[in-house]
Amino acid sequence: MKNLVLLEHAVEGSSKYTVVDWNLGSACNYACSYCPASLHDGSSPWPDYDTATAFCDYVCRHYESLGQKVFFQLSGGEVTMYRRITDLVEFLRTLGAEVGVISNGSRSAIWWDQFARHLNMAVFTYHIEYALLRHFIQVVGVVSNRTRTHVNVTLLPARFEECVKNAELIAETCPQVTITLKPLLIDFGSVMYQYTEAQRAAMLTWPERQLTNPAPRCRGLMRKVYDDGSTELVKAAHLIVRSENRWRGWNCNIGIELLSVAKDGYVYRGVCRQGGCLGHIRDKQLLLPSDSIRCDKEVCHCVSDVLTSKRNLDVPAPAAPYRIPAMGVGG
Repeated sequence: MKNLVLLEHAVEGSSKYTVVDWNLGSACNYACSYCPASLHDGSSPWPDYDTATAFCDYVCRHYESLGQKVFFQLSGGEVTMYRRITDLVEFLRTLGAEVGVISNGSRSAIWWDQFARHLNMAVFTYHIEYALLRHFIQVVGVVSNRTRTHVNVTLLPARFEECVKNAELIAETCPQVTITLKPLLIDFGSVMYQYTEAQRAAMLTWPERQLTNPAPRCRGLMRKVYDDGSTELVKAAHLIVRSENRWRGWNCNIGIELLSVAKDGYVYRGVCRQGGCLGHIRDKQLLLPSDSIRCDKEVCHCVSDVLTSKRNLDVPAPAAPYRIPAMGVGG
């Protein structure tokens, strides 16, 4: 029986990116039934602009000293409600960082047409309880003409078939985007909603679209490597659907390939908060990581955390021709 020894990025060079997954605040114009109130009620305010820019500069200098490129992934709440979002994105570009946003796409297509020119990537999440499908498709179409665009369609179990039909319409209408059917976790925790076997199968068999304009190299498919040298490509969401998102005891590059900033401004290696708090964005000297860490979590429930290189320390590396890369800075 073969044993899994490594989860790595399928695209070469992806481990040389550090993704700063930053929840800027909790104000949102939606209040989806599956979203905890603390993530949309505005209880965590947007950051002070000067504090935010000083933090960005510090982060970029630290990770560049490790030989990493930096990709800021900005979200909320609804990130486009932040009054200075365009200023912040423009500042990040002056630092040499790449920038993407995660949004519900509710702002006007005219606004998005201007904003998207500052972005390296946009991720839109379709929420069936609030989104107007025609408007959503219009925005996605406009932005995908400007920059690399991905769509997550959240799957509300009670309206599953409707969600899938809408995903099919988005795919048909917007040929330049990739789409993922996104399973929902109860209270955005570690337990997935009780989908039927047929619903799980629909998620796993959703066709993968290959585009000529590739995603930023920090995001994408992962590769499972076994001790016999065999490999398998897999989407992060599929690992969650199959309950294969368990890597306790493994060495993980979280904190090197990923840095997480919570909506209250506190900084962690990842959404999982492995290794504890590193400080706050207002701190002058953050204790940012420079090496990998051994995981002690039962479940890796966030896609951003899953999209990080991991090494099973209890299984020997496979023989040639496959070579296990060293873990640590940049994978």
